[in-house]
Amino acid sequence: MYAYAIDLARVRHSQQTRAGMAAVLPGELLHTILDIACFDQRSVPLYDALRHCALVCRAWAPHAQQLLFRYVSLRPPRALLPAPAAAEALRKARAFIAALDARASDRARALADAVRILKITVTSAEGNVRPDDLAAIITLCPRIYELQLAMVKVHIISPACCDRLATAVRLAVLRYKNIDSTASVVLYQLLRLWPSLRFLQLDGHRLSLPRGSPTLPPACRLQELRYVSNANEQVLLWALAASADSLEALEIDPGLRPLSLKLLAQVHGQRLRRLRLDTCDRDAADAFRLCPCLEECAFGRIPPTEVIDALPPSLQHLSMQPFQSSLHQNLDAVLNFISQRDALRLVTLINCGDKSSDECVRIDAACRSRGVELRYRNSEMKNQVIPFTRFQFPVEPDPP
Repeated sequence: MYAYAIDLARVRHSQQTRAGMAAVLPGELLHTILDIACFDQRSVPLYDALRHCALVCRAWAPHAQQLLFRYVSLRPPRALLPAPAAAEALRKARAFIAALDARASDRARALADAVRILKITVTSAEGNVRPDDLAAIITLCPRIYELQLAMVKVHIISPACCDRLATAVRLAVLRYKNIDSTASVVLYQLLRLWPSLRFLQLDGHRLSLPRGSPTLPPACRLQELRYVSNANEQVLLWALAASADSLEALEIDPGLRPLSLKLLAQVHGQRLRRLRLDTCDRDAADAFRLCPCLEECAFGRIPPTEVIDALPPSLQHLSMQPFQSSLHQNLDAVLNFISQRDALRLVTLINCGDKSSDECVRIDAACRSRGVELRYRNSEMKNQVIPFTRFQFPVEPDPP
C-alpha cells in the first residue's frame, strides 16, 4: 500500500508540474504550437485534440477555444435533408447565432472574432437554414475570410439580405456549390457583393447566365479560379471579366473545348502560373503556347504529344495520371520533356496503383537521370490533385 501511495503521489506531482509548465508558456508561442499541432493539411481543426487542449489548464483554454472556432461547419452530411435532420441543422445554426450574439459576453465576442472559415448549407425550405440565417451568422463574425457555401434550391437572395452580407465582411475566398437549381442567380449576386474576392471555386449543378436582362460582371480581381464540375464557358468568362491582370492559377474540370480554352489563354495566358485540366486533346496545344510563364501544370492523364511539346520552358512542376495504353508516343513525349527541360524540378504521378508498371518505371528513371523529384499521391481531394504552392491555403484579405 505504501509503495502504491508513493507512486500515486509522483503521478499527481508530475501532472501538476506539466500543468504548471503549460501555464507559463507565452500566449503567442502556445497559440502557434496549438495551431501547428491541431490542424490537418486542409486547415480543418482536429476537434477532439483541441477540446482536450482546452481542458489542460486555464491558460490553454482561451487559445484552444479560439482555434476551435476558426473553422465552423454548419453543413449537414447530406445537402437534401429529411425533416428531423433539417430541424437539427437549423437548431445548431440558431444556437450558434445565440452563442455569438454581440450583446453577449466579452468571451462570446472574442469567439465570434475567431471565426475565419464558415462551411454552411442554405436552402429555401421552411425549417432549414435559410439565407437570413446565413446573413445573421456573417454579421456576427466580421473576420470571416472564407465561405464554403452550398445552396439548395435557392433561386435568389432578397435585397435586404444582400445588403447585410455586403456590409458585414470582406471575403477573400468563396467556395460555391449549386445544388438542384437550374435558374439560380445567387452566384451572380454574391460576386457583386464582395469585390475583395481573390479565390473562387465553383461546383455542383451546371451554372448558366440568367436569361433576360444582361448581368453586370463582378469587380473582383481573382488570383485563382477552380471550376471543378460542369464548366460553362459563358459563366467562366463572366467570372473572370475583371481578372485579366490578376489571374495566376486556373483549374477546369472537365476541360473546356479547345477554342474556349484558347480564348481564355488569349486574355489570361501571359500571367498564368498554374493550370490544371482534367482532359485535353491535341488542339489544346494552341492555348498552351499562349501561356509562356507557366510554372505548374496538371493533367487528368498523360496529355497528347502536341500538348507536351507546347509546354513552356518555365515549367517547374508537371502532374499527371499515368495509364496503361498503346499511346507510347505520349509517354515518349513526357520522357523527352523531363530529359530536356532545365527548369523542371518536380513530377507528380496521381493514382499510380502500380509503381512497377512500364510507364512509372520509365518516368522514374528519367527523373533520376536529371535530378528531378518524383512524387506519388492519390486524389482523395480533387482540388488538391496539384498542390498549388502559393495558393494552397488562401490568406486573409488585407485590412480595409
